[in-house]
Amino acid sequence: MGMDVSDIRNIVHVGPPSTLESFVQEIGRCGRDGAKGKSCLYFNSSDLSKTHLTKEMKEYCTTEGCRRELLLNHFNFKVRTDQDKHYCCDNCSRACKCELCSTDYEETDTTNEVEPFPRDQISNLREMLTIYFKSENGIVESVGSAELRTGLSKSLIDNICKKVPTSLNQLETSYPFLTSGQIMNIHKIIHCLYAVKA
Repeated sequence: MGMDVSDIRNIVHVGPPSTLESFVQEIGRCGRDGAKGKSCLYFNSSDLSKTHLTKEMKEYCTTEGCRRELLLNHFNFKVRTDQDKHYCCDNCSRACKCELCSTDYEETDTTNEVEPFPRDQISNLREMLTIYFKSENGIVESVGSAELRTGLSKSLIDNICKKVPTSLNQLETSYPFLTSGQIMNIHKIIHCLYAVKA
């Protein structure tokens, strides 16, 4: 690719590469400065029916197990088991039962009615997200807009405040371009304010 940019945070594939080797080489462009990054692979059944895809690449796309473990095993690397599941892969994140991941505001209401995010906290949420986004965007010191590189923009704050996501899963689904760390930090901010009563 001929790129030497160290602070790439997100890699998005629209359709899978033909091999796991190609895939790893491409996602390896993310996080070269040591910070966490996120890879997002979009595919459909038509993509998987293409003959140029290796069996291993198809297995990676369709596995219900840990995608990271599958990749590491393919290249004969040792798999660490001490890492939080929500930082691993999409499948592990959905299966994570840590305190933070099991906090789903919808489940805390015993009447089965979803308690909405407190409207009186929206301005506080907007302010806290603005502070967090500025701190994240301030870290990016390379050519180009920091907001474009991190995905953390004023319009994202507007979208979050318009319909506040009440769980990690909603955040990940609504904003797949964000890194796991960004999603966790936004979730913590929302959770902190959600508990505040007027």
